[in-house]
Amino acid sequence: MKRESTAQELYVTGENWHADSTFMETPPLGVVMRAIAVPDFGGDTLFANMYQAFETLSPKMQEVCESLSAVHTGSHIFGSKAPRVDRYDVPKDVDMEAADKETVHPVVRTHPDTGRKCLFVQKTYIRRFDGMTEAESKPLLDFLIDHATQPRFQCRVRWHDGQVLIWDNRCTLHRALMDYYGKSRFLVRTTIAGDRPR
Repeated sequence: MKRESTAQELYVTGENWHADSTFMETPPLGVVMRAIAVPDFGGDTLFANMYQAFETLSPKMQEVCESLSAVHTGSHIFGSKAPRVDRYDVPKDVDMEAADKETVHPVVRTHPDTGRKCLFVQKTYIRRFDGMTEAESKPLLDFLIDHATQPRFQCRVRWHDGQVLIWDNRCTLHRALMDYYGKSRFLVRTTIAGDRPR
């Protein structure tokens, strides 16, 4: 008899487009991830190039974005406002006060190594633009995410056992694909400390 999958089983951490831990004052510089065991098919990770996302905006929209900052918080993911904390892979000793804190970062950041400008936006941790309500912020935030995650700005990584991948958290978004129902995927990660976006 075939058993139907539950909604919980169809969820994978990181399935939405995001950069890691931008609610922190100094978000991670990057991530090193190693595949321990991956399914025969599925479980790929997508990346979006936030340099290209910024550079292909109109000059006027670039100007608008450079004038804005965004409010980042983890409160709705694993803080006091999270609807189901047990759904997420959050350590039991997570600092709720830190999760609930709001941190303001620029919408366009300059990469400290390359000197290039890139969009620094995502829906996972951004609640609103600084000085605006969530309702006022939503249309522009939706547009920027839709723009940034177009297929022309993406690359797709197909994992294999033992593979090591390093990515720059400052100028990319990423998302895990949940298309390996009934199979397991086990990756380990090391997060590299970063600096405050400017």
